[in-house]
Amino acid sequence: MERRVEPPMSYRYPIFDKVEVNGPGAHELFEYLRRETLQGKDISWNYHKWLIDGYSGKVLAHFFPRESPLAAEAQIRDLIGLKPFCNCACGDTNGQCGGDCHACECDGCPPQF
Repeated sequence: MERRVEPPMSYRYPIFDKVEVNGPGAHELFEYLRRETLQGKDISWNYHKWLIDGYSGKVLAHFFPRESPLAAEAQIRDLIGLKPFCNCACGDTNGQCGGDCHACECDGCPPQF
């Protein structure tokens, strides 16, 4: 696989071997993911995405190729304890004001006094 990734495309992450995802030679991880989310049906194409609990291995969500990776954002933020994006009247959309502008109307910011 590393031969396929050549300059000008540089990378700084491990390159893993290619594995089968469908059929009798499918890797056990993909057999599990198919069984848990696709009722054992074949993975139709690249870019299926799964959200998996890192402690239990339980599949928390599955996203089809046509779904944006951002579709998982709310679940990921909740899992790692980040508050939801703020939509403050001050124009802040990433929760950085923390309600300090006293114009926030979202549930994620501290109460206004």
